[in-house]
Amino acid sequence: MRKQIDANLRIKIQARIKNRLDISDLIEGYDISGENLSRAIITKLNVCDMNISNTDFSDSIIGSKDNNIMMNRTRFKHCSFLRAQIIGIAYMRHALFLNCNFKETFMPYIDYKFSQWQNCVFCDAVFAIGTGKGLGAIFDNKFFGDLSENWGVVVLRKTEYEKLLRGKENG
Repeated sequence: MRKQIDANLRIKIQARIKNRLDISDLIEGYDISGENLSRAIITKLNVCDMNISNTDFSDSIIGSKDNNIMMNRTRFKHCSFLRAQIIGIAYMRHALFLNCNFKETFMPYIDYKFSQWQNCVFCDAVFAIGTGKGLGAIFDNKFFGDLSENWGVVVLRKTEYEKLLRGKENG
């Protein structure tokens, strides 16, 4: 069980954020759900098997080239990663993302195998789409509609694709 962040620790965290200093050691072992960590530098983060809903990571730098970020099996509900940069490898396997904002987020090295992404915003986000990083990931249909809009690309579900192929074979 993680400890709750009290008012004194919150003041220390905000002071470090203001001075652009790493807050990793301050939040280690604490429940960061509902916290305003916007503009934070967090080089080390291990929140596996936690619920960190309602946390604001906007404009933050999370991770480093030397540290892997561990977010496996974590629940993110109503979190903002607006313009955040996730540096280095971030493991987000089997995580749940509901109503999260990833607008303009830079996260090309995340490993999100078997994660669920529902009703999230990805406008101008940078991340890898492929089986190496996202095998078994589940996105809602809106994601692919937004992705293919104005590209002239049609995105089909597997069942729609198979039906199309059967029609061509029979036709």
